[in-house]
Amino acid sequence: MRSVKIARRYAKSLLLLAKEKSLVEEIAADMKHLLAVGVESRDFRLLLKSPVVKKDKKVSILNTLFEASFQKATMLFLNLITRKNREDVLLEIAESYMGQYRAMKGVKEAFVTTATELSDTQRATVEKSLREWAQSEVSVTYTVNPDIIAGIVLRLEDQQYNGSVAAKLAGLKHQFSKNLYVPQL
Repeated sequence: MRSVKIARRYAKSLLLLAKEKSLVEEIAADMKHLLAVGVESRDFRLLLKSPVVKKDKKVSILNTLFEASFQKATMLFLNLITRKNREDVLLEIAESYMGQYRAMKGVKEAFVTTATELSDTQRATVEKSLREWAQSEVSVTYTVNPDIIAGIVLRLEDQQYNGSVAAKLAGLKHQFSKNLYVPQL
């Protein structure tokens, strides 16, 4: 819980800096890229959490990885976070920044899970339905999970619709486990 508060505060400060410097979109792109690296690379996540690797080495690695493509303000922020020994919450800060950025833009975040990859036409239909449901613009993240067998699971902020075959089968299993037709002794 403490790291969430820390991340939220640093993200808010970064967003204020981005507004001041008119770099909101650019820094959002940097944070999105940073999150993508964090998701893809286990070694990167371990580096950020490691107490063994010295601050100077972490700064050097972050500069090598991101200096060419990130904004100068973003790089200064990453160096500040590392100097303050907060690099272990860097990915949480990036996530919080993106959440605050979407809130500022009025964009809601949605997650769509299907058993197979959706075609472009199906994605367009799902996104249109989500925009109508949310009554605003929507940022959609798609995942494929064969365990749901078929159907779709939609999550928009704190609401969820589970139209998967796996959920229907689990409901039937629960209903049959009650066995209302056999008298209980």
